[in-house]
Amino acid sequence: MNKIRITDADSTYFKICFEIYENSFPLFEQRTLADQIAVLSNTDYYFEVIIGDKKEVLGLLMTWHTADFVYIEHFAISESIRGKNIGSRILKDFMASTHKPMLLEIDPPVDDISNRRKEFYNRLGFVQNDYKHIHPAYRKEQKPHTLVILSKPEITPKLYEEFYSYLMNTIMVYSENKN
Repeated sequence: MNKIRITDADSTYFKICFEIYENSFPLFEQRTLADQIAVLSNTDYYFEVIIGDKKEVLGLLMTWHTADFVYIEHFAISESIRGKNIGSRILKDFMASTHKPMLLEIDPPVDDISNRRKEFYNRLGFVQNDYKHIHPAYRKEQKPHTLVILSKPEITPKLYEEFYSYLMNTIMVYSENKN
């Protein structure tokens, strides 16, 4: 497997990755195409395509790298190859690349799919943090939504506040719901 960072919409992989993104996340968790193109210019932001040994697109990993933590904003595997442990391998490789705390958000575990997603991340060493967390919608017509913070390792209240401030003041600048 190989990761290639996408830094502009003219990348060979941008269109196929954006289609995976659109098919993998609900609308309220998606940027518009214009906002996604704009965020590519932020040096903290990494939009990476994961390429297999046969040069096929396996998935995408969208992350933010700060001095104190790494935030996994979006992670998706191509629909045709889900359930084959590729996602676990990709995240294990990614986690081995940094010693900073890693954070991500998931839907509250209330049904089979959301419980399986939580268990997937738990198997990789992520733990649930019990902070009340409301994520703003990326699009105007959508509403903010409650998400659960997972991290590796558990994070302090101070680091959560730093993350939330970064979310509101940096990440959400690239959305229709700018502060």
